[in-house]
Parts: sequence; C-alpha cells; structure tokens
Amino acid sequence: MSKDDFKTRILRSTVIAGFAATGLAMSPAFAQDDTDESTDEQDVVVVTGSRIARDEFSSSSPVQVITREEATIAGLTGLDDILQDSTIAMGSTQINDFFAGFVTDGGPGTNTVSLRGLGATRTLVLLNGRRLNPAGTRGTVAAVDLNVIPSAIVQRVEILKDGASSVYGSDAVAGVVNIITNSEFDGVTLNASTSHTFEGGGNVYGFNASMGEQFDRGSFLATVSYEEYQELTAGDRPNWALCQEQRYFDDAGNRTDVIDPATGEFKCFNTPIYAIDRETNTRYTPDPTASDDGFAGWRNVQTSLAGRRWFANGIEETASIIQPSRRLSFATFADYQLTPSIEAYSEVLFTNRNSSSNGLRQFFPDIPGDHPGNPFGHRATALTPVESDSSQEVNTLRTLVGLRGDLSVFGDFFSEWNWDVYYSYGHSNGRYGYDIWNSEHVEDAIDLVETSPGVYDCRVNVEGNRGAEGSRACVPWLDPFNPAFLDGYIDPAARAYMQTYEYGTTTFDQHLFNGYISGPLFQLPAGPLGVALGFEWRKDTIDDQPGPASAGGFSWGFTSAGRTAGDDEVSEIYAEFDIPLLSGAPLARSLDLNISARTTEYESGHSGETWKVGLYWQPIEQVTLRATQGTSFRAPALYELYLGGQTSFYSGSDPCDTSTGALTPVVAANCAADGLDTTPLTGFQGYNNTPETVTLGNGTGRLEAETSTATTIGLVVQPDWDLPVLNLLDGLSVAVEYFRYDIEDQVNRLGASGILTQCYQDPLFRTPGTICDFVPERDAVGNFNGRLNDSYFNISTQVQDGFDVTLRYQRELPFADMVVNWSTTFTEMDEFRLTEDSVPVDNNGTIGDPSHVSQLDFSFYRGDATYYFGVNYIPKMSDNSLYGLNVADYGYDVVTEAYTTFDGSVRYDADDWSLTVGIRNLLDEQPPTVSYEYSSTQGSAAFATQFDRRGRTAFIDITKNF
Repeated sequence: MSKDDFKTRILRSTVIAGFAATGLAMSPAFAQDDTDESTDEQDVVVVTGSRIARDEFSSSSPVQVITREEATIAGLTGLDDILQDSTIAMGSTQINDFFAGFVTDGGPGTNTVSLRGLGATRTLVLLNGRRLNPAGTRGTVAAVDLNVIPSAIVQRVEILKDGASSVYGSDAVAGVVNIITNSEFDGVTLNASTSHTFEGGGNVYGFNASMGEQFDRGSFLATVSYEEYQELTAGDRPNWALCQEQRYFDDAGNRTDVIDPATGEFKCFNTPIYAIDRETNTRYTPDPTASDDGFAGWRNVQTSLAGRRWFANGIEETASIIQPSRRLSFATFADYQLTPSIEAYSEVLFTNRNSSSNGLRQFFPDIPGDHPGNPFGHRATALTPVESDSSQEVNTLRTLVGLRGDLSVFGDFFSEWNWDVYYSYGHSNGRYGYDIWNSEHVEDAIDLVETSPGVYDCRVNVEGNRGAEGSRACVPWLDPFNPAFLDGYIDPAARAYMQTYEYGTTTFDQHLFNGYISGPLFQLPAGPLGVALGFEWRKDTIDDQPGPASAGGFSWGFTSAGRTAGDDEVSEIYAEFDIPLLSGAPLARSLDLNISARTTEYESGHSGETWKVGLYWQPIEQVTLRATQGTSFRAPALYELYLGGQTSFYSGSDPCDTSTGALTPVVAANCAADGLDTTPLTGFQGYNNTPETVTLGNGTGRLEAETSTATTIGLVVQPDWDLPVLNLLDGLSVAVEYFRYDIEDQVNRLGASGILTQCYQDPLFRTPGTICDFVPERDAVGNFNGRLNDSYFNISTQVQDGFDVTLRYQRELPFADMVVNWSTTFTEMDEFRLTEDSVPVDNNGTIGDPSHVSQLDFSFYRGDATYYFGVNYIPKMSDNSLYGLNVADYGYDVVTEAYTTFDGSVRYDADDWSLTVGIRNLLDEQPPTVSYEYSSTQGSAAFATQFDRRGRTAFIDITKNF
C-alpha cells in the first residue's frame, strides 16, 4: 500500500477525533516522497459549530469525528452504538434497548444520546447540518430517536463538544451531534452484517442496499436498510440472578442459599414472593410442612434468615434485558443544478420501528377476609410478579427540500458569497400497547358472594350493582392464595377478565423553515472577515392519547395518564462573524476571533438571546490554543408544557406525623394551622388515606427557558522536530480540553416528598404564590382533600467540569503502518442541586456516572488488510456517597470494581469488496453485580449502560460494490 493510500485511510478514520478542528485533519499522515507534488491548496469546508465556510479545517470549538469505517472495524452496528460508545457519552447512562419495561422519555424502545450526561433534550442532533424531528411514543416525546437513522447512510458523525445555541438554537446545551451522509456515491453497494453472542441471545442482523449516481448537473442516492435486534432475557445470562450477598447461613455458619439446578451455584432472586397478613403485617410463603402462627401450610418469612427466606419463582427469567426490535428504513438524497449558481436539493428519510419487551410487575391486590380462598380470616395481600408486556410501532418521516447557491452573478464582491434556504417536515406516528389489570374488574373478581353452599360468584353478577358494567360477565377469582398463583400462575379465565391489552397513539409533527447567507464582508490585513446571517422558524406539535383504561384511571397499580396535546412556534434570527486578527506574525501564525449571537422568540412566551465568543490561536505550527465561552438556551419541551394528568400515589411519610418525636417549631406551627395536634409522640399520627399525586405540564406561564453557560479551553500539540531521538515524536498529536457547564433554571419536578417538606417548612405557609399552592387542604381527620401537584418547574441547577484528553500516534514500522488512538474524559465535578435551598449532590463517581472513561485503539495497516485491537476502561464506581451505605456495616454492596473489555478485528479491502470479522469483549467480561435494592439482600447486575450485557460477541460485515 502506498503512502498516499495510507494517508487516505488516516483521513477517513477516527484518529481525527479531538483534532479535527485544529487543521490536523487536512495534514498528511506521512511525509510524501520527494517525487510527489505538493500543494497548499485546501478545500473550503463548513465545520460543525459554524455556518461560515473556511479555507482551513480550523475552529475555536472542539469537534470529534467518527467515521463509519472505524465504527465497523470496532464492531459497532447501529448509530446508537456508535454515539453511545464515544467517551463524551460513555461517561453517563444512556437510554437504549436495555431500558425494556422502564418509563423513559420517548417511550420504550427509544434510543437517544446524552452528551456529558446532561440529558438527551440538551443534546441537539442534526442530519447534514439540519435539525431532526423527535420521534417516539407516549406523552414525553422530545428528543431525536437514533433508531430513525440507519447506519447505512452514515458516512461520518461530527460531535461538537461545546454549547452552540447561538448557531443552532434551542437544545444545543451540552453539544451537537451532526450526522453526515455519503453525498458522492456512484454505483451499487450491498452490505450484510451480523453479530452473534457466544452465550446466545441478543444477536443482531443487518442488510442494506444503496444505489447512487453522479451526473453532470447533480447526483442521486437511494438506500434501503433492514436491522433486527434479537431479545436478550434475564435467563440468558446467569449473572443476572447471581447472589451478591451471602446472607443465609445455618447455626454452623454454612451457606444455605438456594441452589440453581441449572448451574449448581447459589442463586438469589430479584423479586420477593409472599402473602401479607394485613392485620399483623407478617409475611408468609406456602410450605405444606409448616403451620406458623396457627396458619396451616404457611411459613413465616418476616425475616431473611436461613430456612425462612421469601419464596421466589423463575418467571423473572423471561424478562427482557435487551428488548427485541426491527427497523426498516428508506432514504433518498438528491441534488440538481438548476443554473450555474443555483442548486436544488432534497432529502427523504422514512423508518418503521417495531419493538417489544417482556416485562414483569408486582400484582398484590388486597383480598377481603370473607373471601373463600383467604386462609387468614381477615384482610390479606397476595404478592407475586406477573408478566407485563409492551409493544411499540413507530413510523417516522422526514422530508426536506431546499435551494442553495452563490451570488457570483451580482459581481466580484459577491463571488465568494453563498446562500441556503430550505423547508423540512417531520412526522412521527406511534402506536403503543401494554398489559394492564383493570382495577374495576380486579375489584369485582375478588368481591364474592356465596350463591349456594360452597359455590361463589362475583357480587356484580348477582346484584348487578355496577350499572352497565353489570352486563359484562365477571369471572370470580377463587384462589388468590393458591401456591400456583404465588408462582405466577392465575386461572386463565379469571386472568382474561382482569387483565387486558390496550393501545395508545402518539403523533409528533415539526415544520421548519431556515435560511442563511454567508461570505467575506471585507478584507482585513490578516484575511477576509467572514459573516453569516440567517433566520429560522419552527413549529412543533404533539398529541398523545393513552388507552381508555389509563385515561380513565382504571389501570390497577399504574398511574393514570391524560391526553398530552399542544404546540409551540419559534422565530429566530442569528448572526456569526469570523474575524482574522493576525496571520503569519511572530508567535501568531494564526489568530482568529469568532463571535455569534441569536435572538429567540417562542409563541408560548419563552424568549432569550444567546451569544458565543471563540478564540483560535496558533503561535507556531506545532501548537494550537483555543477557547470558547457562550450561553445556551433550552425552551421547555412540549410535554413539560402540556403533559396530561399523570397520577400516582405518594408513599412517603406525613411531615406532621408526631409518632417519632417533636416537630421543628416551624413545622409544628404550620401543622397546627392545619388543625392538627402537634403533641410529641401522642399527637397526630399521619394521614390514613394515601394521598394521590398528579403531574401536569406547566403551560400556565410558570415555566421559563433553561439557560446555561459553557466554557472550553484547549491545547493541541503536534511535535515536528527533525532532531535525534526527538524525531520519534513525529506523528504524535496530543489535545487537552477543559470544559465547564453551568445550567440554571433546569425544568424538573420536586417530587411529592419535596413539595410536602418544603411547604410545611415554609414560614409563609399557605400564602398564595408559594409552594403550598400545590398542597391541598386537609379534612377534619388530617387527610388531604385533593391531589398533590407535582408538576414541572424551573427549580434545578447543574454544574459540570472536567477534561478531555486525546492522543494520536502514527508510525511507519517495518511490518506495518501503525496508528494508536487514546481518548479519555475526566469528569472533575457533576454537581446537581434540586432547588436553590437544596444540598448539592455530586454524582461524579457514582454507578452510571464514572469519574473518567477511557478508550485505547491500535490499528495496523499492512497491504489491503487492517488489524484492530481496542481497549475500553471504566473505573471503580460507588453509590456509598449517595446513600451513606457501607458494606462492612450494612451488608449492601453498591460498589462496582474497575471494568475493562478488549475488542479485536481484521478488515480486508479489495477493489470492489471488503470483509470485516472480529470479536467484541474478547475475555467475556460480565457486568458486575450489586445489591438489587439497598434495603434487601438480593443481587442483580449493575444497572449502568457502561457495562456490556451481551458478553463475548463475534461480528462480521461484508460489503460488495458494483
């Protein structure tokens, strides 16, 4: 392979990461032969983070570049894997297919990216420099779903590691992800890929076909892609049920935990199964040999002691750890030159996603004492996990048409001026289904009457006292304490009556009109002063309609959900200036100043101005310094404005409860103002009816836009010394970047506990306009007359700072050309404050938010082959600082040790085909296990997306060009 070929490979690879905005991306990989012709001519490019074209790939803002080729050789399949595997995202928990069965923004199955862990709605995602529309299901759709973008159309991804609202508008708080497609493809390409786990489950398949044509006045590219992600269940991986704590011992100190017959090892279970005697709150589990407390066939398991543990079944092993999904995508990109100075272009992207999950939930209805199947003779609860499955189908469309060109027809002054104007329409239509237990039917099925000796039927069937509901035949549930039920089995007829599967729908629409003009305003001594002026108008609309049981509040044990519907419009104008201050001067080979500003006006009343100042200084060729500071802006998401009523039940304590001792003077006075007895120990003992909580969108004028300030300071060193020994540093590049984010007025919820606590600690108790507006009055016995209002407010602040360190070293070795890349993000602080009066919490170093993450890659290029070896490192993490837990004192393990995985692959490039084979997680490093919950002694794999859940995985990717 020639040096030119190697240079081309280097320029295509992620070794550019961290240096792309310093001019390095345009430098040759190795010195050219003496016979090669050299040229200083460089292409004019527009860097992510700016709208001004430059004749040099330089910017004051740090930009990381990831190419599809490098993602393929590392075994990364989807766009979500590519982005979430980058160090800027890997240092925080990301929403992906692992969150099966969890309540997430955008609904189950959504994949998003959160740069710096500041949230997916604070990361702006662009396609070819233009904003993408959100997609998903349920009422909290706000962020771009990465499932929408097939990896087949991705040529590279540029990640701007800096705030950029002054250039791109709302949401560009933590940074910007710009997905660039292949615009110069000519011919037909077929690609197939798969990855298979060695232990089974979680396999991935992909196939895509692309056809492109370049002609005199334009180009056209069409791509169709199919991707299938198979399910991984808890039963597919033994460590998901491993015992983390060895808590059960006999009198001799011998371990007596349950033995898993499948492995012969000790096993813990994640979900307790038992019956509760509500008169004594004692827990029991079926045991035909026992007769504890006078109940034949029942064993007291109130405490977790050897021989007296809670019973557990194996139904949880069917739960999805990685949910299955299928994605079918179609995309076209076209451009056509209408005149020598005007070009029309278009983009169409359509994706259909089908995903599902096998979930679990606890089912624990209270059974009346006179129920024929109740062995306790008074009110009792049977508690067991039952299946709770869900599914989603989302169709997402994004179309765009535009015109762009230059102004050369207006004379020499405008010969280098460019303009671009486009309209885009985005539409997401989702249908989601989920298992529910109809609360009215559950109540009817356990409310029985004896119609003849030993024969029981539903009261509603006999008395018809539910009106229209009485015409529906109720199926009596006769055996809620049958051991089979505690093992997850319910009589099919009774289950079919109580449980149903219902559907909801979500639509999200976005209309966007954008235009800008850019060019050199006039010549300065150091070069042309570049300027860009533009505007943007955008309208977003959401409409989420849950199923009838959820909307009507008939979903047993679940929150109710109202319709979320509303829209918002925004109008913006912006300007950017690129000012060359010095060029070719001593200690100022290049010194440029970049200034941008934007004014934003939302129809909902949110407005603001953002600005950014950047400085790029290259004192000598080998050293570059850069710095930026600017403000960013995030308008409230539509769901934060218009979320339909989501109800739940508050499970905390009453702030006026005197049973534990004296109340503070302020709290005592406020409780007394509510008519409650505040005598220590013997006074008011707390509410006896669980208060209900409602969460609503706060579109009443209370919400303001979030604001933030981002600061970066960077140093890039590229030694080029032709001296003995020191010339070994040739090919070395090091970038160190400091970053800091200060976010104010974050939209958040206090939580029901926070609302009650702050209300009763407020000296202005019950004064209109204070937090107590969201706490209902109490009745004569101290219960609340209404719901707690836990809605969205501008209450939180967050401060994060740290360093990005990137190193690249390339060297010609006797046997191959070598490139080494090392990328590390060090987070020094990640401090979050819920309210102004709250104690700040630093999440840095906790599980899911490691203090640093690191990747080290080695690539060897020899002929047509590339050999790759990668290392991923996650340090030790601990939640002890959050919960005050200590393993030595409490026995709960909330610490994960350092976690390292290794990947390896080989790629062969022929003239018209390429083949990549490799293995991810070569040593099959398993996720660490921690206490399943801090009040139990059960084990579970650590819940953090930094850990590999699939295990050792082989992958293959083959491409054929025609």
